[in-house]
Amino acid sequence: MSVKVTFRPNGRFGNNVFQYIATKVLQKYIPEASYSYQESIKVGDNVLTVTEHNWNETLQGLRNKKEELLRYNLYYCDGYFQFNDFIEEERDYIQSLFSVDNKDILCSGLPMSGLVFFVSHYNTPFTDDDLVVTLVDGRKLSVPIVWFPKLANATLEQLHWPDIDEDLSIAGLLRGTD
Repeated sequence: MSVKVTFRPNGRFGNNVFQYIATKVLQKYIPEASYSYQESIKVGDNVLTVTEHNWNETLQGLRNKKEELLRYNLYYCDGYFQFNDFIEEERDYIQSLFSVDNKDILCSGLPMSGLVFFVSHYNTPFTDDDLVVTLVDGRKLSVPIVWFPKLANATLEQLHWPDIDEDLSIAGLLRGTD
């Protein structure tokens, strides 16, 4: 018998991340279970629906290997699961999920590896002398910050764009100063 854990994507992207994490934490305690994105429930499936109301009881039962919780072939998470306690308890495991090797689908076809790549790749450090922009294809464009006096003279508090009223474009960055 194939055993799967899945979740029903609810809400926005951040909610889907919590749903994915909760699903993977359950999978950790279910022998031979595999993760499946948006697995549909079929006639004949023996389903345990895990909600925010039965989350703690279910997680503790699986950790303690309670037989009655290990007899299902589909574990279906339906909720947001934004609880601090299990996240703190499972911190190391959860951190291991954020890997470029993790091909699990998170939502809308986005694999976890894509999220990790995006965050690590596009989180370009700010420098004192240059404005650095990472393009979608991975190229980095670096221009002297002095080309943009409003940016160069702005305080950290002012670097919320509406405060300094500075519009930038890739074409303008490539063109340089007039």
